Amino acid sequence: LEAARLGAAVLPGPDVANFRDAYAALDGAGAARQIADAAGLARAALDLLGDPGAARAMARRGAEALARDAGALERTLDLLAPLLPSGAVPR
Repeated sequence: LEAARLGAAVLPGPDVANFRDAYAALDGAGAARQIADAAGLARAALDLLGDPGAARAMARRGAEALARDAGALERTLDLLAPLLPSGAVPR
């Protein structure tokens, strides 16, 4: 996710269960290409290196897709603050 936020193309491996929603957003935006194995990684990397415009477009779509969810931590803390003792939510 950090790579996408920093404007890099994302080539995740087959196990993205811990980040299912974020990768679904990246995939839906055409910003990630899931890779099954080392040979697939090599092909995808060579494709992107051979087409810098496509790599930049993929990276831009990823940054835009994740920017929509920016601020989630702050919104969560705002919702939790009234339920917790005073000072329990760092600011």
